[in-house]
Amino acid sequence: MSNKKGLISIILLFLIIAIALAVMPIIMQNISYHAINEHERVFFIADSGIRYYIKSQLDTDTDWSDNNIKVTKNFGGGSFTAEVLAHPSAPEDPKSTIILRSVGQISVGSTVFRRVVRYTVDMKGPRALSGMDIVYGEGDATFDHIINGEFFGNIYLKGTYADNKSQHLDLNGNQVYQDQINADVPDVNWSYWQGRAAADGAADGTQHVIELTSASPTYTFNGTNYNGVYYVYCSDPGCTGNAALNNNSMQINGTIVATGNVDLNKSNSTVITGAGTALKRDPTVIAGNNFSIQSGSNVTLNGSVYANNSITLNQDNNLTMNGTFIFKDTFLSDHTNNVTINKLKTNDGGFGGGEPGPGAIGAYPVRGFVEE
Repeated sequence: MSNKKGLISIILLFLIIAIALAVMPIIMQNISYHAINEHERVFFIADSGIRYYIKSQLDTDTDWSDNNIKVTKNFGGGSFTAEVLAHPSAPEDPKSTIILRSVGQISVGSTVFRRVVRYTVDMKGPRALSGMDIVYGEGDATFDHIINGEFFGNIYLKGTYADNKSQHLDLNGNQVYQDQINADVPDVNWSYWQGRAAADGAADGTQHVIELTSASPTYTFNGTNYNGVYYVYCSDPGCTGNAALNNNSMQINGTIVATGNVDLNKSNSTVITGAGTALKRDPTVIAGNNFSIQSGSNVTLNGSVYANNSITLNQDNNLTMNGTFIFKDTFLSDHTNNVTINKLKTNDGGFGGGEPGPGAIGAYPVRGFVEE
């Protein structure tokens, strides 16, 4: 009888072991699945902390340099703590660039799942308008035989950069970024600028919206003083509408917009200043095709220049630019002497699109993702 009991016990033991071996993979798979699932979920909680911080702390703040608030919030069955990790130094602008860090956490029983992420966040608007760069474009930029060039901003290109036989060209610690796949140029909202010009014309009783025909496709600004936005276009098919600023001692307080070319040829002592402040201005020139300064002297541009095609500076002396040269095709500065370019933010009204970085959270470009 005892032998039978012993045999039954052995059989039961083997059955228990067999069942355990059969069930164990399922249990372990289930545990592993939940671990992976929680690991992914805590990442999204941490990432949501960055998004929440941007929305709650940065959206209405125009100066990020003094932002050091820490935010903790329950979210998604866990919690996140988001805070400012650092305020970057030059060439970044601490007022408009910030490094955020967010810690996400979930507790499941005695197990704590934790992930940490951080991003560099830039203020609203495409990088082309951010005031970080002095030359920004989707093509190549060439400085050829420049004598005495002082540059106070980065050069940021989807194409390549070349400096041919220049003398005393100083970047003053700034950087040249080539082959940047995210260096997309924003699009111009032409109706916005035409509306601005029409409003300025209605206000001062002069013509600011200038319609051309294919028989006369270029309008020449031959006066010396202009105020407001001027919009030049051509209504005939195949005609673009060009603007020429060839007079001397011109003082333009506003923006020259042309759906074709904008040229300053042999213009001396001309100053164009876009509307705004010393910190942020409208563009001085918006060209639907090319922009050029040919054989100019003592030309000052207080505000960015935008060309939907190419920008050419040729045989100019004493050129000062406070803003960004923004282009889609090529940039060439050829035999230009005594060039000073200072970075300056551009008002983003009248522009749309333009990739600010490798990604974005809402309207804010984000970059430099790191998981700790």
